[in-house]
Amino acid sequence: KENRAINKNKRREKPKYKLFDYFRSLPEVLTISIKFQINKVVKYREATLSISFTEFTLPPPPNRTYNKDGKELANLRLWGIIAIEHNPPKGEEAINWLLITNIRVNTAGEAVERIHWYNQRWNIEIFHKILKSGCSIESAQLRERERLIKYITTTKYNSMENFLVI
Repeated sequence: KENRAINKNKRREKPKYKLFDYFRSLPEVLTISIKFQINKVVKYREATLSISFTEFTLPPPPNRTYNKDGKELANLRLWGIIAIEHNPPKGEEAINWLLITNIRVNTAGEAVERIHWYNQRWNIEIFHKILKSGCSIESAQLRERERLIKYITTTKYNSMENFLVI
Protein backbone atom coordinates (compact mmCIF):
# COMPACT_ATOMS: atom_id res chain seq x y z
CA LYS A 1 0.00 0.00 0.00
CA GLU A 2 2.80 2.42 0.90
CA ASN A 3 5.82 3.22 -1.25
CA ARG A 4 8.16 2.55 1.69
CA ALA A 5 11.89 3.09 1.82
CA ILE A 6 13.88 -0.10 1.23
CA ASN A 7 17.50 -1.32 1.31
CA LYS A 8 18.57 1.09 4.07
CA ASN A 9 21.50 0.11 6.28
CA LYS A 10 20.83 2.64 9.04
CA ARG A 11 17.51 3.83 10.37
CA ARG A 12 18.16 7.55 9.92
CA GLU A 13 19.83 7.10 6.53
CA LYS A 14 18.12 8.90 3.66
CA PRO A 15 16.48 6.25 1.45
CA LYS A 16 18.04 5.54 -1.94
CA TYR A 17 15.08 3.47 -3.09
CA LYS A 18 11.33 3.36 -2.65
CA LEU A 19 9.60 0.00 -2.95
CA PHE A 20 7.32 0.49 -5.97
CA ASP A 21 9.74 2.72 -7.87
CA TYR A 22 12.59 0.26 -7.34
CA PHE A 23 10.65 -2.74 -8.63
CA ARG A 24 9.24 -0.87 -11.63
CA SER A 25 12.82 0.06 -12.61
CA LEU A 26 14.10 -3.54 -12.66
CA PRO A 27 14.95 -5.03 -16.06
CA GLU A 28 12.58 -7.72 -17.35
CA VAL A 29 13.90 -11.22 -16.65
CA LEU A 30 11.27 -13.22 -18.52
CA THR A 31 7.79 -13.12 -20.02
CA ILE A 32 5.08 -15.65 -19.22
CA SER A 33 1.46 -16.23 -20.21
CA ILE A 34 -1.02 -17.13 -17.52
CA LYS A 35 -4.73 -17.74 -17.34
CA PHE A 36 -6.30 -16.09 -14.32
CA GLN A 37 -9.78 -15.81 -12.86
CA ILE A 38 -11.58 -12.51 -13.30
CA ASN A 39 -15.10 -12.95 -11.95
CA LYS A 40 -18.16 -15.20 -12.15
CA VAL A 41 -19.34 -13.83 -15.51
CA VAL A 42 -16.08 -13.84 -17.49
CA LYS A 43 -14.48 -16.75 -15.69
CA TYR A 44 -10.92 -16.48 -17.00
CA ARG A 45 -8.73 -14.43 -19.28
CA GLU A 46 -5.19 -14.86 -20.52
CA ALA A 47 -2.42 -12.36 -19.81
CA THR A 48 1.18 -11.98 -20.92
CA LEU A 49 3.27 -10.74 -18.00
CA SER A 50 6.75 -9.23 -17.82
CA ILE A 51 8.47 -10.65 -14.74
CA SER A 52 11.29 -9.22 -12.63
CA PHE A 53 12.40 -10.26 -9.16
CA THR A 54 15.02 -9.48 -6.56
CA GLU A 55 15.87 -9.65 -2.88
CA PHE A 56 15.55 -6.52 -0.74
CA THR A 57 15.46 -5.40 2.87
CA LEU A 58 12.58 -3.62 4.51
CA PRO A 59 13.45 -1.50 7.56
CA PRO A 60 11.08 -1.24 10.51
CA PRO A 61 8.60 1.64 10.40
CA PRO A 62 10.18 4.91 11.53
CA ASN A 63 7.74 5.28 14.43
CA ARG A 64 8.47 1.81 15.86
CA THR A 65 12.09 0.69 15.96
CA TYR A 66 12.02 -1.35 19.19
CA ASN A 67 10.06 -4.41 20.32
CA LYS A 68 8.05 -4.32 23.55
CA ASP A 69 10.98 -6.10 25.24
CA GLY A 70 13.33 -3.26 24.25
CA LYS A 71 15.20 -5.11 21.49
CA GLU A 72 15.88 -3.14 18.34
CA LEU A 73 13.86 -4.28 15.33
CA ALA A 74 16.01 -5.55 12.47
CA ASN A 75 15.54 -5.08 8.75
CA LEU A 76 13.43 -7.80 7.17
CA ARG A 77 15.06 -9.81 4.38
CA LEU A 78 12.41 -10.29 1.70
CA TRP A 79 12.02 -11.16 -1.97
CA GLY A 80 9.82 -9.33 -4.41
CA ILE A 81 8.38 -10.31 -7.76
CA ILE A 82 6.79 -7.77 -10.06
CA ALA A 83 4.45 -8.97 -12.80
CA ILE A 84 3.25 -6.35 -15.28
CA GLU A 85 0.87 -6.73 -18.22
CA HIS A 86 1.91 -4.14 -20.80
CA ASN A 87 -0.84 -4.81 -23.38
CA PRO A 88 -4.13 -5.73 -21.70
CA PRO A 89 -7.20 -6.46 -23.84
CA LYS A 90 -9.30 -3.44 -24.70
CA GLY A 91 -11.53 -2.48 -21.80
CA GLU A 92 -9.60 -4.60 -19.28
CA GLU A 93 -7.44 -3.32 -16.44
CA ALA A 94 -3.78 -4.26 -16.78
CA ILE A 95 -2.29 -6.64 -14.23
CA ASN A 96 0.30 -4.97 -12.03
CA TRP A 97 1.23 -7.32 -9.18
CA LEU A 98 4.02 -6.75 -6.70
CA LEU A 99 4.32 -9.93 -4.67
CA ILE A 100 6.42 -9.79 -1.50
CA THR A 101 7.47 -12.97 0.27
CA ASN A 102 9.88 -14.29 2.85
CA ILE A 103 10.37 -17.39 0.68
CA ARG A 104 13.54 -17.23 -1.40
CA VAL A 105 13.20 -16.31 -5.07
CA ASN A 106 16.59 -16.80 -6.69
CA THR A 107 15.68 -18.16 -10.12
CA ALA A 108 13.18 -17.40 -12.86
CA GLY A 109 11.56 -20.79 -12.23
CA GLU A 110 11.01 -19.94 -8.57
CA ALA A 111 9.50 -16.57 -9.54
CA VAL A 112 7.06 -18.28 -11.94
CA GLU A 113 6.16 -20.81 -9.24
CA ARG A 114 5.34 -18.00 -6.75
CA ILE A 115 3.19 -16.26 -9.37
CA HIS A 116 1.25 -19.49 -9.93
CA TRP A 117 0.76 -19.78 -6.16
CA TYR A 118 -0.64 -16.24 -6.05
CA ASN A 119 -2.85 -16.96 -9.05
CA GLN A 120 -4.59 -19.70 -7.01
CA ARG A 121 -5.62 -17.31 -4.24
CA TRP A 122 -9.30 -17.15 -5.26
CA ASN A 123 -9.65 -20.92 -5.29
CA ILE A 124 -8.15 -21.01 -1.80
CA GLU A 125 -10.53 -18.26 -0.63
CA ILE A 126 -13.50 -20.23 -1.98
CA PHE A 127 -12.22 -23.39 -0.27
CA HIS A 128 -12.00 -21.54 3.06
CA LYS A 129 -15.49 -20.10 2.54
CA ILE A 130 -16.84 -23.63 2.02
CA LEU A 131 -15.09 -24.84 5.15
CA LYS A 132 -16.45 -21.94 7.22
CA SER A 133 -20.02 -21.61 5.95
CA GLY A 134 -20.70 -25.01 4.38
CA CYS A 135 -18.95 -27.19 6.98
CA SER A 136 -19.29 -24.83 9.97
CA ILE A 137 -15.68 -25.71 10.69
CA GLU A 138 -15.19 -22.89 13.22
CA SER A 139 -18.06 -24.04 15.42
CA ALA A 140 -16.52 -27.52 15.64
CA GLN A 141 -13.42 -26.03 17.34
CA LEU A 142 -11.26 -28.97 16.39
CA ARG A 143 -7.55 -28.46 17.08
CA GLU A 144 -6.03 -31.71 15.82
CA ARG A 145 -5.45 -32.37 12.12
CA GLU A 146 -6.85 -35.91 12.12
CA ARG A 147 -10.09 -34.88 13.82
CA LEU A 148 -10.49 -31.95 11.44
CA ILE A 149 -10.09 -34.21 8.39
CA LYS A 150 -12.66 -36.68 9.75
CA TYR A 151 -15.08 -33.83 10.45
CA ILE A 152 -14.75 -32.36 6.96
CA THR A 153 -15.17 -35.72 5.21
CA THR A 154 -18.27 -36.71 7.22
CA THR A 155 -20.12 -33.39 7.13
CA LYS A 156 -23.40 -33.73 5.22
CA TYR A 157 -24.38 -31.34 2.44
CA ASN A 158 -27.86 -30.58 1.23
CA SER A 159 -26.66 -30.07 -2.31
CA MET A 160 -23.64 -30.88 -4.46
CA GLU A 161 -23.56 -27.17 -5.43
CA ASN A 162 -21.59 -26.53 -2.24
CA PHE A 163 -18.59 -28.43 -3.58
CA LEU A 164 -15.74 -26.92 -5.54
CA VAL A 165 -13.18 -29.06 -7.29
CA ILE A 166 -9.72 -27.52 -7.16
